[in-house]
Amino acid sequence: MDIRVPPAKALHFLGMARDQGDETLKARLAAACAEVATLARPRATYRILPLERRGGQLVLSEPGLELPGRDIARHLADCDACALMAATLGQEVDAALTRCQETDVERAVLLDACASAAVEELCDLVQTAIAAAAQERGRFLTARFSPGYGDLPLALQPELLRLLDAHRRIGLAATPTRILTPRK
Repeated sequence: MDIRVPPAKALHFLGMARDQGDETLKARLAAACAEVATLARPRATYRILPLERRGGQLVLSEPGLELPGRDIARHLADCDACALMAATLGQEVDAALTRCQETDVERAVLLDACASAAVEELCDLVQTAIAAAAQERGRFLTARFSPGYGDLPLALQPELLRLLDAHRRIGLAATPTRILTPRK
């Protein structure tokens, strides 16, 4: 699967508006986006699990995993299922970022912004596929919501990745400190 890396979206990850930046920056950003697109090995997986409420707690009912927090409960208030999704650009992008951080910090920042834009594009593609499957069943999707948003704890990441078999399927894991690896 090829991934498109839009420089305009990468500007967002640099904290800039689409019309900001001089021609030199835009040229370097376009080159960084092209490099990320070449290095990326996009992979994704998803799974749809039933939801239920038990004693005021939102629970992924198949494995019995509680989704703690008011924010996720509010977000999924009218839902009876939840689509779990994981996506990665692969180790090659991370390796390039690490190498670049040691030699050219400005280029590393540009590569990081382009990689963030690329993984968001990949997530958008997966979300579109999930939405199509949901629509076939007369369902709709909420916006994406991840551990670390609101009061949904990052501590859930390893268990969610396990439910997706993400390490085996797409090479995505969480470190003991709950950092995803590859990072993008």
